[in-house]
Amino acid sequence: MELESVLDELRAKGYKLTPQRIEIVKALVEERYEHPSLNRLLERVREKAPTISFSTLYTTLKMLEELGYVRLFYLKGETRVEVNLDPHINVVNLRTGDVEDLVDEEAMEALRRALERAGIRGRPTIVNVMVE
Repeated sequence: MELESVLDELRAKGYKLTPQRIEIVKALVEERYEHPSLNRLLERVREKAPTISFSTLYTTLKMLEELGYVRLFYLKGETRVEVNLDPHINVVNLRTGDVEDLVDEEAMEALRRALERAGIRGRPTIVNVMVE
């Protein structure tokens, strides 16, 4: 996710580039490998745009999800944001809630074969694996 390309696409599609939207996109670019929760992202954006509401954050994230820039997922009762949409495995530490990206083609291929054997069709791009 590149800041200028996202902003250019939003402009081209007729979306208004409010200061809040710009700060949300900046925060996502800066935290692209952190899988931030919505609350953490809101805190971060409020450092630059103190009046932003949760509703504005959520609406903007849903718009970015529809445009294919992010995916929202749920972990331990929180909505988290996935910015890295390249094929990878999210390794989730169940004790801490930390999420790390594992980009390993051999692991992805083994996972694809295991899913196929289990009758799960399609080519997953992001998989969450829980570990303790």
